[in-house]
Amino acid sequence: MLLKLDVGTPDPWLVFDLIGEGRSLGTGTIARIPGRARLQLAEIGDAALGFVLFFQLGAAGSVIADWLYETLKDRATTVAIDGVEVPIRRRSLHRLLSERIQQVELAAVQAGMAF
Repeated sequence: MLLKLDVGTPDPWLVFDLIGEGRSLGTGTIARIPGRARLQLAEIGDAALGFVLFFQLGAAGSVIADWLYETLKDRATTVAIDGVEVPIRRRSLHRLLSERIQQVELAAVQAGMAF
């Protein structure tokens, strides 16, 4: 299951903190992140980063949101999850990410695609 994550930032080094230092970065690079999830780099723009957030059934939205908040605070200017812009605040990230994960999981279960 997946969600799209877009991050606006003037910080060119943020991508290394999201994907992991010491990695060879490029489109398609994947890093494991807390909360039973993986983050894949989809695109790098002048002031924006695009990612795909993959997660397993039962992923901990609050754990993922905490990690995102700690990594993005004071470094990102905008964050959008599946096209919905959210303030870079812990509670806002928790709420939207948890809602979207539940929606995607429910849709997958109803479609018989959850595994």
